[in-house]
Amino acid sequence: MVSDGIAPLTATTERRFGAHDFRVINSGGIDVGIMTMTVATDCVKVHQLFLLPEHQGKGIGGKCMSLILEEARQLDLPVRLRVMKANPRALAFYRRLGFTRTGETDTHDLMEKHPQRKSCSVSGENKV
Repeated sequence: MVSDGIAPLTATTERRFGAHDFRVINSGGIDVGIMTMTVATDCVKVHQLFLLPEHQGKGIGGKCMSLILEEARQLDLPVRLRVMKANPRALAFYRRLGFTRTGETDTHDLMEKHPQRKSCSVSGENKV
């Protein structure tokens, strides 16, 4: 039964999406998309990054992914995701961010990016 346009969660929906971290993407006070992710023991999984078409190509998706990549870096975990093969624009987007293809299914390319560890460089040496 739908009440006020909102359907109750079914057990299947709860199992599938209950553990996901859902985030509404807001730009300039306007909700422009959503992203969902989960943190597993071996990686951060990006399940969805969706922006309304009129808000694509403005750097918003890159900023969202930067936040996820920073969270993964702090956890020292790689970020993994799936990209539909029918979406070459998304594939190019993730490649620009440094993701590499690690496998495929019939419909998706599997991609991953390992965290960049911050390094400490020593400039100059004290000689005695």
